[in-house]
Amino acid sequence: MSHQIVSREEWLRARTALLEQEKALTRHRELVAAERLRLPWVRVETTYVFDGPEGSRISPLFRRPERSRPKGGNRDGTGGNRT
Repeated sequence: MSHQIVSREEWLRARTALLEQEKALTRHRELVAAERLRLPWVRVETTYVFDGPEGSRISPLFRRPERSRPKGGNRDGTGGNRT
């Protein structure tokens, strides 16, 4: 592929036009991503079991871990004995 050699002004016009296309593409990709997030969900009715020593249901695999407290914090959210 051979590239055309042009003046800086011609290059800047072409680059500016391409930049507008890139911005339009970004906006479109963000709109599509937002639509994907708004898709309805479907209830999973099947119980999935994975191979393992004891067989494991899917729910324990995706259970939320217990949140850790910040250093010095109390369970009631008071922040401990900081001075």
